[in-house]
Amino acid sequence: MSTATAPTKSAASALASWRTPAVLIAVGCAIALIAFGPRSALGQFLSPLSSERGWGRDVFAFAFATQNLLWGAAQPFAGGIADRFGPVRVLCAGAILYAAGLVMMVYATTPLTLDLTAGVVMGFGLAGCSFPMVVGALGKLVPESWRSFAFGAGTAAGSFGQFLYSPLAHALIDARHFAQDRLGSPYLMPQVLVNVDHRMRVMREESFGPVVGIMRVHSDTEALTLMNDSAYGLTASIWTRDTNAAQRLGERLAVGTVFMNRCDYLDPALAWSGVKDSGMGCSLSSMGYEQLTRPKSFHLRTNE
Repeated sequence: MSTATAPTKSAASALASWRTPAVLIAVGCAIALIAFGPRSALGQFLSPLSSERGWGRDVFAFAFATQNLLWGAAQPFAGGIADRFGPVRVLCAGAILYAAGLVMMVYATTPLTLDLTAGVVMGFGLAGCSFPMVVGALGKLVPESWRSFAFGAGTAAGSFGQFLYSPLAHALIDARHFAQDRLGSPYLMPQVLVNVDHRMRVMREESFGPVVGIMRVHSDTEALTLMNDSAYGLTASIWTRDTNAAQRLGERLAVGTVFMNRCDYLDPALAWSGVKDSGMGCSLSSMGYEQLTRPKSFHLRTNE
């Protein structure tokens, strides 16, 4: 009869040798990157799926709102289960639910199935495998001297995942799956262009389509110079938390309207105009009425 034997001391030492703080933090960062990345790239599929399924933005908004609500509501319960049964089991279960929600979302053909997959399943999955769960595990496993670095590195990894997965998601959108996106049709699936430079026409001309180019600059001055280096000047958008900076930079832009943290939002009280080759008249506001009228003067001289 064979009997089970306890692990030898050398085996236990080998197991403990690789569980260094650096390895634990690296694994935690990988989990944070994978957990935050895919969900932040789901917006890439909004336009093609809306066109294919006939859904509006409200359908996606409700599904993702459900996801966020269930993610937050289930986190305390996931943490309690992790305290009792260990974080590994909770992380594995959450990862399975998260992956299942992503896969089943592909086959969602109605708003209800989208709510169940992208909303309910992914929301519960995120509660079990997102970085807050990793933070609790790292707080117990890494030495106190490493904890600040671990939390900072994990947060940075989650943010990097949101940046990394967006172009990856775009690359996974197969135009053949969207019947309307074909040559000769007026429909074009959303395009995010990277590795572009200012010599390309797409960076200097108006595309009038769901196309955006992302280009790195070294300073605000360089950004302003490149933005003004165009034959057109209808609108410009500045994304910042500093209102004063937006106003200061906006004054140096040769455009008709400057937006902060939004773009192409019409306000009836503000004139909609442009400069350079975009400066063809004006609409909206009281100035817009002046473009639709012709002044007529009367100069009457009487004997009085």
